[in-house]
This record gives sequence, structure tokens and C-alpha cells, in this order.
Amino acid sequence: MGKNNFKKVVETVIVLIVIAIIVLFVGPNLVEWIHQYKLGRQETEAEDVKTQRERAAAYDNIGGQTPEQTLDMFLSALKENNTLKASQYYKALSQLGPLSKLQRELEENGNLNKSVTFFTEIRTKGIKRCDDKVYECVFDFNSKVVRLIRDNLSGVWKIEKS
Repeated sequence: MGKNNFKKVVETVIVLIVIAIIVLFVGPNLVEWIHQYKLGRQETEAEDVKTQRERAAAYDNIGGQTPEQTLDMFLSALKENNTLKASQYYKALSQLGPLSKLQRELEENGNLNKSVTFFTEIRTKGIKRCDDKVYECVFDFNSKVVRLIRDNLSGVWKIEKS
């Protein structure tokens, strides 16, 4: 075996030993490092979502001081065929669904009479049930249910489900 071949074999063995040492050191820790990195990113994302929700709720002060006031204001917007204003009586992060539903009704019928009738019956004939702490109320009439919640940040009542 020549001197160059011996030198290449020694270099290869040294490189393999260095790689083995790195793998032995990094291997067990790599999984933990990746886990910690992902966990940190998830916590950051969760904080960002929480902050966005708090900001949205803080500026979302459209609603009444009671569930009845919110329903009355909502009905007023429906009677004006104002879909945007009506949708703002829903929770901040769920307004797009009701908005598109109301816009579709307005386009198909030329008015919001179907929704006006539904919510008028709920408001005038529905049985109101609230939780003990009065953070949530349900109006129930003939299997029709509308759920309102009191927003902790703004203090106004918002429609959560209809």
C-alpha cells in the first residue's frame, strides 16, 4: 500500500470518527431541539391568535347591554335590509358566515323578510334561558334557537348561533 493510499485511508477513518461523534452527540438531542423549536413556534402562533382575538373583541362593541337590546338592534338592521350592519351583531370572528347568508337572502328575495320573521318570533315568542352567571342566553321557540353571549372585553351581547 502506497503512502498516498494510507493517507487517504487515515483521512477517511478520521472523517468517519468525527461524523460518528457528531451523530452520537447531535442525534439524541436533535429530536429534542426540533420538538422545542416546534413547541416555541406553536406557542408564538397561539399568542398571536389570542392577541388578534382580543383586539377584534375590544373593537367589536356593536351590540346591546342586554340580549334583548342586541336582538332589537339586529332586527332593526334586518328591517333596513342592511346586511353588513346586521352581521356585526354576531361575534367578531364569525361575522362572515351570517353576512354571506343574509346577502344571499337579500339577492334571492329582494328583502330580508324571512330573517325578520324568524328573529321576530324568537324575540317576541321565544323562551329566554340564561346561565347562572348571565354570560350566555338562549332564546327558544318551536325548535328554533338563537344563542347570545356577553363579550367579556366589550361587555356587549353578541349573537353566537342562530
